[in-house]
Amino acid sequence: MAGAVYALPAVAVVVAVQRVHSGSHYPREVAAGAAIGGIGAWVVHWLSRLPGKVIL
Repeated sequence: MAGAVYALPAVAVVVAVQRVHSGSHYPREVAAGAAIGGIGAWVVHWLSRLPGKVIL
């Protein structure tokens, strides 16, 4: 499981670069998606540490 912590972001970067390179997305769209995903991951991680384990 610990390996996924490092492998998944690397896969996301490869996919993001491929989407820009193929012309499917502009760099700003990829950056916005990465920011939204990062903020979402941080919120879920933060909520999982609250007492009582808040379930979304």
